[in-house]
Amino acid sequence: MSEIGQYLVLHDLMAYRQHPDLICNFLNRQAKTKWKKPVSRLFGKIRRGDRIVYYATNDSLVIGIFQIASDILYIENDQHWGSDVAAFRIEPFKLPPNGYFLDFKALMRETRARFDMFPKREIWYSYLQGHSTKRMTSNDFRIVGKSLDQGRYLVPQERFVPADTDWHRKLAWLRDLRFEPITFLKRDSPSYGKKYLR
Repeated sequence: MSEIGQYLVLHDLMAYRQHPDLICNFLNRQAKTKWKKPVSRLFGKIRRGDRIVYYATNDSLVIGIFQIASDILYIENDQHWGSDVAAFRIEPFKLPPNGYFLDFKALMRETRARFDMFPKREIWYSYLQGHSTKRMTSNDFRIVGKSLDQGRYLVPQERFVPADTDWHRKLAWLRDLRFEPITFLKRDSPSYGKKYLR
């Protein structure tokens, strides 16, 4: 039996509100292969049974720990995410008390525990920039898991309003680009005047 993988997956509150049962990553449309692959290679290595810490960017919140409940999925025509994402189904494994999130900034500011993925604690956030998925050690995973029950790191969910992020704006742009009808205007072409979808 293979070892359970442990990952930090960076999403946002809007994505969680839209699909609390999924995590996703953009598809790599530039890859010269017929196989669909996520942009993040590490996201593509996640397997059914692995566990993730669901981290909401912008607000620096941990929604909880989830277990991967499916093989990789390729979403088609989702009303929120369109058709440009690879996804996994997730199920709650360990959550903060009802109505709360884990304030990750407070955890980093106040805990004495050392995270392996943040060698320089004072700039912990810089280790997350540009990533959608990060592998976690058992030590880091244990710290987050224990902190989900500690009241001093918890914040009420009602303080936070899900908002569009750059990720959602990019998805909307891709959706508009993909489904915008295009008219080819070359008069001597047999396809002149026909409309196609990109």
